[in-house]
Amino acid sequence: MESPFWRFPLTPHQQKALEKLANNLNNRALVCYACPAFHTQQNLYKWTLEPRIVDNSTFPDVSLLSGHEAWNFSSPGAAGVANPDPLRIEQPPLITRLLSLIELSEKSDETLTNQLGVLARACTLAVQTETNEADFTQARFAEAVRQIGLVVNEEVDERRQDVISFLTIQAFALLLRLDWLVVGNAS
Repeated sequence: MESPFWRFPLTPHQQKALEKLANNLNNRALVCYACPAFHTQQNLYKWTLEPRIVDNSTFPDVSLLSGHEAWNFSSPGAAGVANPDPLRIEQPPLITRLLSLIELSEKSDETLTNQLGVLARACTLAVQTETNEADFTQARFAEAVRQIGLVVNEEVDERRQDVISFLTIQAFALLLRLDWLVVGNAS
């Protein structure tokens, strides 16, 4: 009996930006892909109701896929094969990696404002090019950040910078077609 097999291609500009983001955050966040390890709507509905979608998905770290074109996997979890030069990659389960980050976060005395600012700056650095030539992503992101500054005026209150940071992160995620999730302690 043959086992199921799934694959998703990596988008080069997205992969590059996510690698930069992961490097800029320096292990302060988990930057990974997420892909279901099932292909029927019935399984989607089943895992949504139970809820077990996370248990039935794969979450490879972006940094481990550097230089590869695709992620191939035959079961849920963090094990799979990266292409074009096949390289078997195994990582701890997603929950283990998240709990490790939460533990580090709980030891930190950083405020939410500081954490949002760090992530917003990391997103900004992630879209910058190595050359002096601007590209589409960088130009669109810069325009979005300018618009955010115009919309979020001084009258917002003392939380203005938090709102700008949040919207900057959201602009980065939308531009690169990403979802970003906050997990952990918000103290």
